[in-house]
Amino acid sequence: NVSATEQGNGGRAIVWSEMDTRFAGTVLARGGAQGGDGGFVEVSSGEHLGFRGNVNAGAPNGAAGTLLLDPKNIDVNDTGGAALGGNNLFTDDPTGNSIIFATGAGSISAQTANVLLQAHNDITFSSPVNITNAGTTLTAQAGRSILVNASIATSNANITLIANDPGANPLNRDAGAGGITLAALTTINAGTGTITLSAGSGIFTNNAGAGALMAGRWLVYSADPGALGENRGGLAFDFKRYNCTLIGGCLTAGTSIPGTGDGFLYSIAPTLVIGADAKSPVYGTAPVALTFTSSGFIDGDTAGTALTGALTRTTGLNSTSLNEVVGTHPITQGTLASALGYQISYTGANYVITARPLTVTYTGVNKGYDANTTATVNTTDNRIAGDLFTINRTATFFPDANAANNKTVNVTAVSLSTGDAANYSVAATGSTTANITAKPVNLSGTRVYDGTVNFASGILTITNTVLGQTLTLSGGPGTVPSANVATNQTLTVTALALVSGTGLASNYTLVGGTHTGT
Repeated sequence: NVSATEQGNGGRAIVWSEMDTRFAGTVLARGGAQGGDGGFVEVSSGEHLGFRGNVNAGAPNGAAGTLLLDPKNIDVNDTGGAALGGNNLFTDDPTGNSIIFATGAGSISAQTANVLLQAHNDITFSSPVNITNAGTTLTAQAGRSILVNASIATSNANITLIANDPGANPLNRDAGAGGITLAALTTINAGTGTITLSAGSGIFTNNAGAGALMAGRWLVYSADPGALGENRGGLAFDFKRYNCTLIGGCLTAGTSIPGTGDGFLYSIAPTLVIGADAKSPVYGTAPVALTFTSSGFIDGDTAGTALTGALTRTTGLNSTSLNEVVGTHPITQGTLASALGYQISYTGANYVITARPLTVTYTGVNKGYDANTTATVNTTDNRIAGDLFTINRTATFFPDANAANNKTVNVTAVSLSTGDAANYSVAATGSTTANITAKPVNLSGTRVYDGTVNFASGILTITNTVLGQTLTLSGGPGTVPSANVATNQTLTVTALALVSGTGLASNYTLVGGTHTGT
C-alpha cells in the first residue's frame, strides 16, 4: 500500500523478478482523499510474467494512476493467462512473453488504475476486455503489431492502441512491417471517450466492418491509404489528412487536425503537381476564369475534394470604355491550397489581354480626272463604344490616274494612335473602290457669217484640260441656234468627238463643258 493518506499523490510500487513473476495480490497506490493523483504500479519480469492481481491507483479528487506491464509479447487471454499485475513497460520483460487475463478478478477488466501495456513485439487481444470502472483508460503500445481478435471496451474512457511504437527496442522486435488488425466481429467501444489507433509506419486493417469503432470520437493513424493490406472496412469518417503522425501532428503548412469528428490520418506526404493554364482573352471581352491542371491525387481524391481557394493575378487599368487594358499579368498560386495535407508543386502562367482586332471599313470618294493617283476615303470601324483613338494612314491612291468607274483605291501604312489605341490592332493596308470621272472640257470658235449654223471641228478650240494636255476633235459639225451674226451662241456638240493628243480622250468629256460659237 503506497497510497496517500489525506492529500498527495499515490506512490510507486514495482514488483519484478529476473526469471518468472506471478502476481495475484493487491497493490494500493491511491491518491489522497482530499486531493492528489493515483500512483504508479509496475508488475514485470525479466522472462515470464503472469498477473491476476488487483491494483487500485484511483484518486477520489484527482487523476487515476497507471498500471504497467512490458514483455516482448503480450497476449490478453483468459485461457492460460495470468492476472494483470500492473502496467507492462518496454523495460520490464524485453524478451519474454506474457499472458494476461482479460476478465475476472485481477484482470485488465477489473482494474481501477489506468492500464498501460507495452511489448517490444506484438500485443494480442485474444479474449474480450471490458473495463467497468468509469474513467479507467487503456493504452497498448507494441513495437510491431496489435491484433484485436476480441472486443475491447471501457466505461467512457479513452482507448489508445499504438503499433510500431518508436519506444520499443528494435533488438527485441521481430521483422515485419507491423500494424493494427481488427478481426471480424470485434468492436472497440470507448463510450464517450476517444479511440486513438496508430499503425505508425505500418497498415491498419479493419475486418470488423463499419461498426468496429464506437466512441465520442475516433482517430486512426497509418502510413498510406493505398498500401497493400490497408483496409478501412467501411468506417464512415468525417475527414482525412496526409503528412500527419501521432507524434508530430500535421506537417504540411496550413493543415491541421479538426477538433471534432472521426478521421483517418496518414504519414504519406503526397505532392500535387499544379500548372496554371495560360489565358489570352481579347480586350473588351468578359474576364476569363483562372484554371489549372493537376495530377498526383491518391485515394480517390480529386481537385474538387482536395483543394480549396483559387489562383489569382494582378489586374491592369481601365480604358475609356471601362474595360481592362491590354497587358500581361502573372498567374500566381493565390489561395489555392490543400486542407487534406497535400504538398503543392506549382508552375505559373500568364494572363495576357490581347489587342482587339479593329475592323476598318473604307469608303472611297469619287473625284474628277486630275492626272494624279491621289484618292480620298472615309472610314468607319467597330471600336467599343466610348473608346477614343485616331486612325492614321500614310497614303491613299488609285493604281493609275485615268478615268474609270469602280477603280480600286489602296490604303497603306494604316496605324492607330492616341487614347485607347494600344488596345487595338489594325491591318496595315486596306482597299475600297471609287470613280474617277472624265473631266469636262470647253469648246469655243469664231468664224465669218456664211448663212449656216455649222461650226467645223477644225475651227473649234479645246480648253480646260489638265496640265496643258492637248486633244483634237473629230466628226461634226457643231451647230448654233442661229445663222445670224451673234456672239457666244451655245454650241451643240453632239456630232463631235474628242481625239487623244498628249492627253487621253477617255479622261475628258464634252458633256458638262461650256461650248460657244461666235
